[in-house]
Amino acid sequence: MIGTQILHFRILEKLGEGGMGEVYRALDTHLRREVAVKFLPPRFSSDPEFKRRFEHEAIAAAGLNHPSITTIYELGEHRGRLFIAMELIDGESLEERIAEGPMAVSEVVDLSIQLCEGLAKAHDAGIIHRDLKPSNILVTRDGQGKILDFGLAASGHRHEAVGDQDAWFSLAYASPEQIVGEAQDARTDLFSFGILLYEMLTGQGPFVREFDDAVKYAIVHESHTPILERRRDVPRQLAGTVDRLLAKSPADRYQRTIDLLADLGRERSRIRDRSSAESPRPVGHQQTIAVLPFANHSNDPKQEYLCEGIAEEILYALARVHGLRVAARTSSFVRRSRPEDIRHVGYRLNAQFVLAGSLTRQDEALRIIASLVRVDDGVQTWTGHFEKTVQDVFSIQEEIASSIVDALQVVLSDREHETMVGPRTANVQAYDYYLRGRQYLHQGRRQSIIFARQMFEQAIQTDLSFALAYAAEANCCSLLVHLWGESPDADLTQAASACERALALDPELGEAHSARGFVLWLQGRHA
Repeated sequence: MIGTQILHFRILEKLGEGGMGEVYRALDTHLRREVAVKFLPPRFSSDPEFKRRFEHEAIAAAGLNHPSITTIYELGEHRGRLFIAMELIDGESLEERIAEGPMAVSEVVDLSIQLCEGLAKAHDAGIIHRDLKPSNILVTRDGQGKILDFGLAASGHRHEAVGDQDAWFSLAYASPEQIVGEAQDARTDLFSFGILLYEMLTGQGPFVREFDDAVKYAIVHESHTPILERRRDVPRQLAGTVDRLLAKSPADRYQRTIDLLADLGRERSRIRDRSSAESPRPVGHQQTIAVLPFANHSNDPKQEYLCEGIAEEILYALARVHGLRVAARTSSFVRRSRPEDIRHVGYRLNAQFVLAGSLTRQDEALRIIASLVRVDDGVQTWTGHFEKTVQDVFSIQEEIASSIVDALQVVLSDREHETMVGPRTANVQAYDYYLRGRQYLHQGRRQSIIFARQMFEQAIQTDLSFALAYAAEANCCSLLVHLWGESPDADLTQAASACERALALDPELGEAHSARGFVLWLQGRHA
């Protein structure tokens, strides 16, 4: 299929596959834009009644113009298979987002309002979806929710099932009336929407059972576990909204999507009121910040080590401030390969602020742009632009960290002023070796740790007083023993020696004390 020309679409790559077909990225050669092309399963294309209804509904769905609904560009057939050409979304599915765990309440409410606005638009046009589920919802990089597959929906004035009804919905997100084959309308979508809300808030569905028959029975007959029993910080009004959506009888649910939208809007106002009541925070009150690796805007992908290293140094500097809580590197750097909206990162890490930036390096010239974003409303509370050289990297890091502390109105003690950035090295080349080594170290593979050790040794040879490099070298030696059983005598002896040298140079270096504790533990195991 890759490389195939279908009408004026050239297939570029396969994006995914599911029960309702295969999706490809393609180039619209007429308009020179990339699109998504979805081919329906052959069993649908061979059903004349399905084809008739599908064409009718796809045409109706193509008329839905709303930011929360994926735009349909074209409907066609290729070698007996129906396909839809539609908007290509740059983002991730809600299914992927939920897999990371329960979402922040404010994030759930904001996203739900967007999706509910799209549903209201469709329902007003007489179209119901009938298969709302996390994999049918995408979230763009800037946080916009998009509902997919309205072209496979059923019109609100048509209730009959065509063919095998199990093909028309996903069991885990089905409504009671879908299970028993009764008439369906917009309230069917609202039941499925309640399941989505429940899953976003708790990380699990309300009717999860081992067997399909048990799932069907639970949806039709059994009550769901109340949200507040699974998550206590969910507002009671929001929990009540979910309960109403999950009512077994359509008559007990919201009767209009617009009414649900109104309740969600009131919940968002309450969340913002609570946030406003908490601000301004008293001086000295701990605030949480997440520091993201800087985006590499250089033409050289090898500069990733510098982007990560500078951001990591700022992270560690802020972590030394008593008035701040800083998300761990393992949390904030974990998804550096998959861009996402900054506010979503903040929600995921329970951070009130996110520091993000970009780095461009051209020979020795260095350009860094950094911004501090408030998660609640997306406002940039501080932005810094730095046009300097690589030799100025230390002053840039210190200036960014100090600016963040000032922006958050954190009062530093004299000792914190001295140690926030901390003594590293005055030698830029040694520091460069150190950052390269740290990038290898974080990869966690045996060969990468060996490379990291070599980089740290180069840093030490370049600056014999670089205490942090000694501590890092000790960690490499210890990890090789601990994870891969390398020669404990030689490696642990070298690790212990490196720790001693680091502590002699800087008796208060936390990394050196941590490395020494690791060595002592390993020595005890191998005694």
